[in-house]
Amino acid sequence: MGSDTVDRESDEYITFKLWNISALRSKNSHYCEMDVTTVGETLLKGGDERTMRAFLSAANIRQGRPISWTIKAFCSQYYSDYPLGENWRDRLVRTWRVRIETDDPTLDSRYLHFGPTGVYAWDSTFHDEDNDWERGNEECTIIGEIDEGASLSFLDVLRNRYETSNIFPSPTRPSVQVRIHLGTLRLPESLHKVEQVIDLCGSHGCRMNWKETLR
Repeated sequence: MGSDTVDRESDEYITFKLWNISALRSKNSHYCEMDVTTVGETLLKGGDERTMRAFLSAANIRQGRPISWTIKAFCSQYYSDYPLGENWRDRLVRTWRVRIETDDPTLDSRYLHFGPTGVYAWDSTFHDEDNDWERGNEECTIIGEIDEGASLSFLDVLRNRYETSNIFPSPTRPSVQVRIHLGTLRLPESLHKVEQVIDLCGSHGCRMNWKETLR
């Protein structure tokens, strides 16, 4: 299965990667939603207009400007480049769920790209303080992708303990993305909870890493 990324510059000029980009329309409002991961030593914090413009442009949404945005930080195994790495920080990578409201009147609800889509941008609200790099108490979301039509009954066990949600990606890729929100965990002490959920989803046919999805 091939990637549906947009054209991007050399990796040398990439500071963020965008994943699972969708356009949404609600009454008179237009939004773009995506997951964002960092490349190297760049982090998102509150976000600024220039960064949001760069994200929209990378998603090929270029007729409007960002009006407002929300950024929710979490960690997840799905976007890791080292899903079997020894360091838990490599396995559970920093991720942000970004929702941008735009005034682009042409934007309709549709899935845009899986990714990874590279972006060069710097968030001016991030000041590179030491505590920004500390990891430990983190929101954790386990993400898996499974073929559309496959049984999701295994989620019943998880729903008794965790919030779950589904995202339906591109119609050209008939699958369902499952998200299990584990809440705030103290890491690495709570890694066993993370691994239990990953193993359960994987044993029921979920693809638990983006590389498996592309293959």
